[in-house]
Amino acid sequence: MKYLITSKNVLFMFLVLFAGTSAAQNLDTLFTSYLLTSIELVDKSPGEILITGPGVQRSTNYGVTWDSATFNTETPECYDLSMNQESPNEGYLSTYQGLFKTLDSGFTWFKLPVEGYFYFVNVSPLTPNLVFAQESEDPFIGSWILYKSTNGGSSWDTVDLPRFIVDLQFHPTDSMIAYGWSGPFFKDIYKTTDQGNTWFSILHENSTFQFLALYVDKFQPGVLYTSSNGKIYKTTDDGQNWTEIGAGLRAVLGNSFNIHNFVFDETTTGRFYVGIGTGLFLTENDGETWRRIHDREIYQVVGDNEKPMHLYFITNAERTLIRMLDTFTVTGVNDRSNLLPEVYSLEQNYPNPFNPSTTIKYTIPQKVNSQWSIVNLKVYDVLGNEIATLVDEIEAAGEHSVVFNSDAVNGGISSGIYFYRIIAGGFIETKKMVLLR
Repeated sequence: MKYLITSKNVLFMFLVLFAGTSAAQNLDTLFTSYLLTSIELVDKSPGEILITGPGVQRSTNYGVTWDSATFNTETPECYDLSMNQESPNEGYLSTYQGLFKTLDSGFTWFKLPVEGYFYFVNVSPLTPNLVFAQESEDPFIGSWILYKSTNGGSSWDTVDLPRFIVDLQFHPTDSMIAYGWSGPFFKDIYKTTDQGNTWFSILHENSTFQFLALYVDKFQPGVLYTSSNGKIYKTTDDGQNWTEIGAGLRAVLGNSFNIHNFVFDETTTGRFYVGIGTGLFLTENDGETWRRIHDREIYQVVGDNEKPMHLYFITNAERTLIRMLDTFTVTGVNDRSNLLPEVYSLEQNYPNPFNPSTTIKYTIPQKVNSQWSIVNLKVYDVLGNEIATLVDEIEAAGEHSVVFNSDAVNGGISSGIYFYRIIAGGFIETKKMVLLR
């Protein structure tokens, strides 16, 4: 399922192709952009990939070459894309400028009769004319609308929602059932049994972390996986009861990681990947033991139906689309030494926007002669003035986090854009965050 990276800054896009595949990790860098938001694969057309950002890029050969889609309006800033898997010439696109539709597999797009800032769009695999789209000018202040079309986007009705839904998925065999997960301040998994007219909660999380991902098993109706605040939940009875699994991952990453995506191996029960801000992880025994496969930030990961499977993921601070061949196994015992990061990284703060506190995570790698690094992490305003020093000490290799409390700075700072920068072992990276009071 899609995980969306939202931004209003449209920057230049450029293509990067690497001729070879890494023998060590079977990785190909396919596309580099300053704003990638989602990936969509076409199940019935192996090698067909669509990615969104400023416009839509389309490949039919596993990402070796790309074509830019055209629009009947100015090229919009795109968020999410959903192709009709039963008739993949048809698809839908959510943008800041409204909703768009294609009838030629994504080569050209025309605008639909609905306006707004749309965060996601999804077309039902069982009822191809049924489409949902979430619109919101600002979900943080309670401004959201769920749109529903039963005629392929020709007309739209609005649905009364208890909360802002980040994204949704459909039941594999029952066209009346769908599931959504809410955010950013209310943490629920919602279910509808009447094609979206009414919704009710089937799982609630009291932590400060929201649900970011949900997997609905295609072959075992009623089996769902989700995650929040260092926990992975599984249900086998369509949400009536949930069991916590994945304690092995929490043992090495702590209690505050959040999974962005699940990708399941549909040929092997209990084998799946999870994308997290600190990397891509694989389990082969339903979450008991894990292996880190990739050590950069994972914003979205999807897998195709090939054998072995190709995984496509967006990483490296929203810039890079990578293809990986699924030839990995989980070996060794589940201890922290096997999961020490190999590179420095700085994650996006969460929540963002925030008020008054937010958490910043970063990783320190194990170096050849040392497991320690001098770490300096500071916060600056838009003029470059230093606001706060969060870390200035020697730290061990591994995953770290620090809380920035804006109320503790000079009696409280005002709403606005701020930056945080880490300097560690020659690694320097800066990210933006927003304080919204």
